[in-house]
Amino acid sequence: MAPARRSTKWVAPVLAASGAIALGVALWRWTSQKDRPDTSARSKRKGANPTLSLSFPVDPAWTQQLASMPAIHEMIQALTRDYLVHVLLDAPDGHAPSSVPCDRVLLYSTAAGRAMLARALQCQCHVEFVFVDAQGHAAWDANDDIPAYLTRLDQLAQAVDALLVIVVRGPPAPHTVSWATLAQAWASHPVSQRATTQWIDLSMSAWSHVTERLQLQRQAWT
Repeated sequence: MAPARRSTKWVAPVLAASGAIALGVALWRWTSQKDRPDTSARSKRKGANPTLSLSFPVDPAWTQQLASMPAIHEMIQALTRDYLVHVLLDAPDGHAPSSVPCDRVLLYSTAAGRAMLARALQCQCHVEFVFVDAQGHAAWDANDDIPAYLTRLDQLAQAVDALLVIVVRGPPAPHTVSWATLAQAWASHPVSQRATTQWIDLSMSAWSHVTERLQLQRQAWT
């Protein structure tokens, strides 16, 4: 059964208020595909498909390189056939990479700001990407800690229909934590026991496997 569709009309005011409360910690911006007309086919897609938020890790250097990563662009483009896609990116300078093939791009500057955006959006499906390098280090916000991160995920899990933490292979990041420690903390935290949450390790797989997994999630709602 398809999840109940949530209204997004109030999202922008909520984000603005949240940003004020956070004293500018959470940097956000809507980036719409204004150069693409809102055709009737696209309008029908918006009305029929569930909402999906793709949250990428705290690593502004990676965000700047996103434009030259065709595999990720292909994944996002493929998912727009099944979802209304929002992409959350770390961009403390306020500049989003051009031509991200999604419905909206939202920018944040801290891990706490990212969680605030995700809760305000309340997409039906939220994907939290964890980037792990070849040495087993996960990209991380230097000002964050694992217990606080998992608590925020637990709060988010109560606001969405499905929360997927997907571990993927990523480049070395300026700040990291042990992926094994993070995985163990997840397993022992109440968030991992919720029926709506999953931890999915695709660190040895291609981005196409992420696409397939999220397409399966969409089919489960048909």
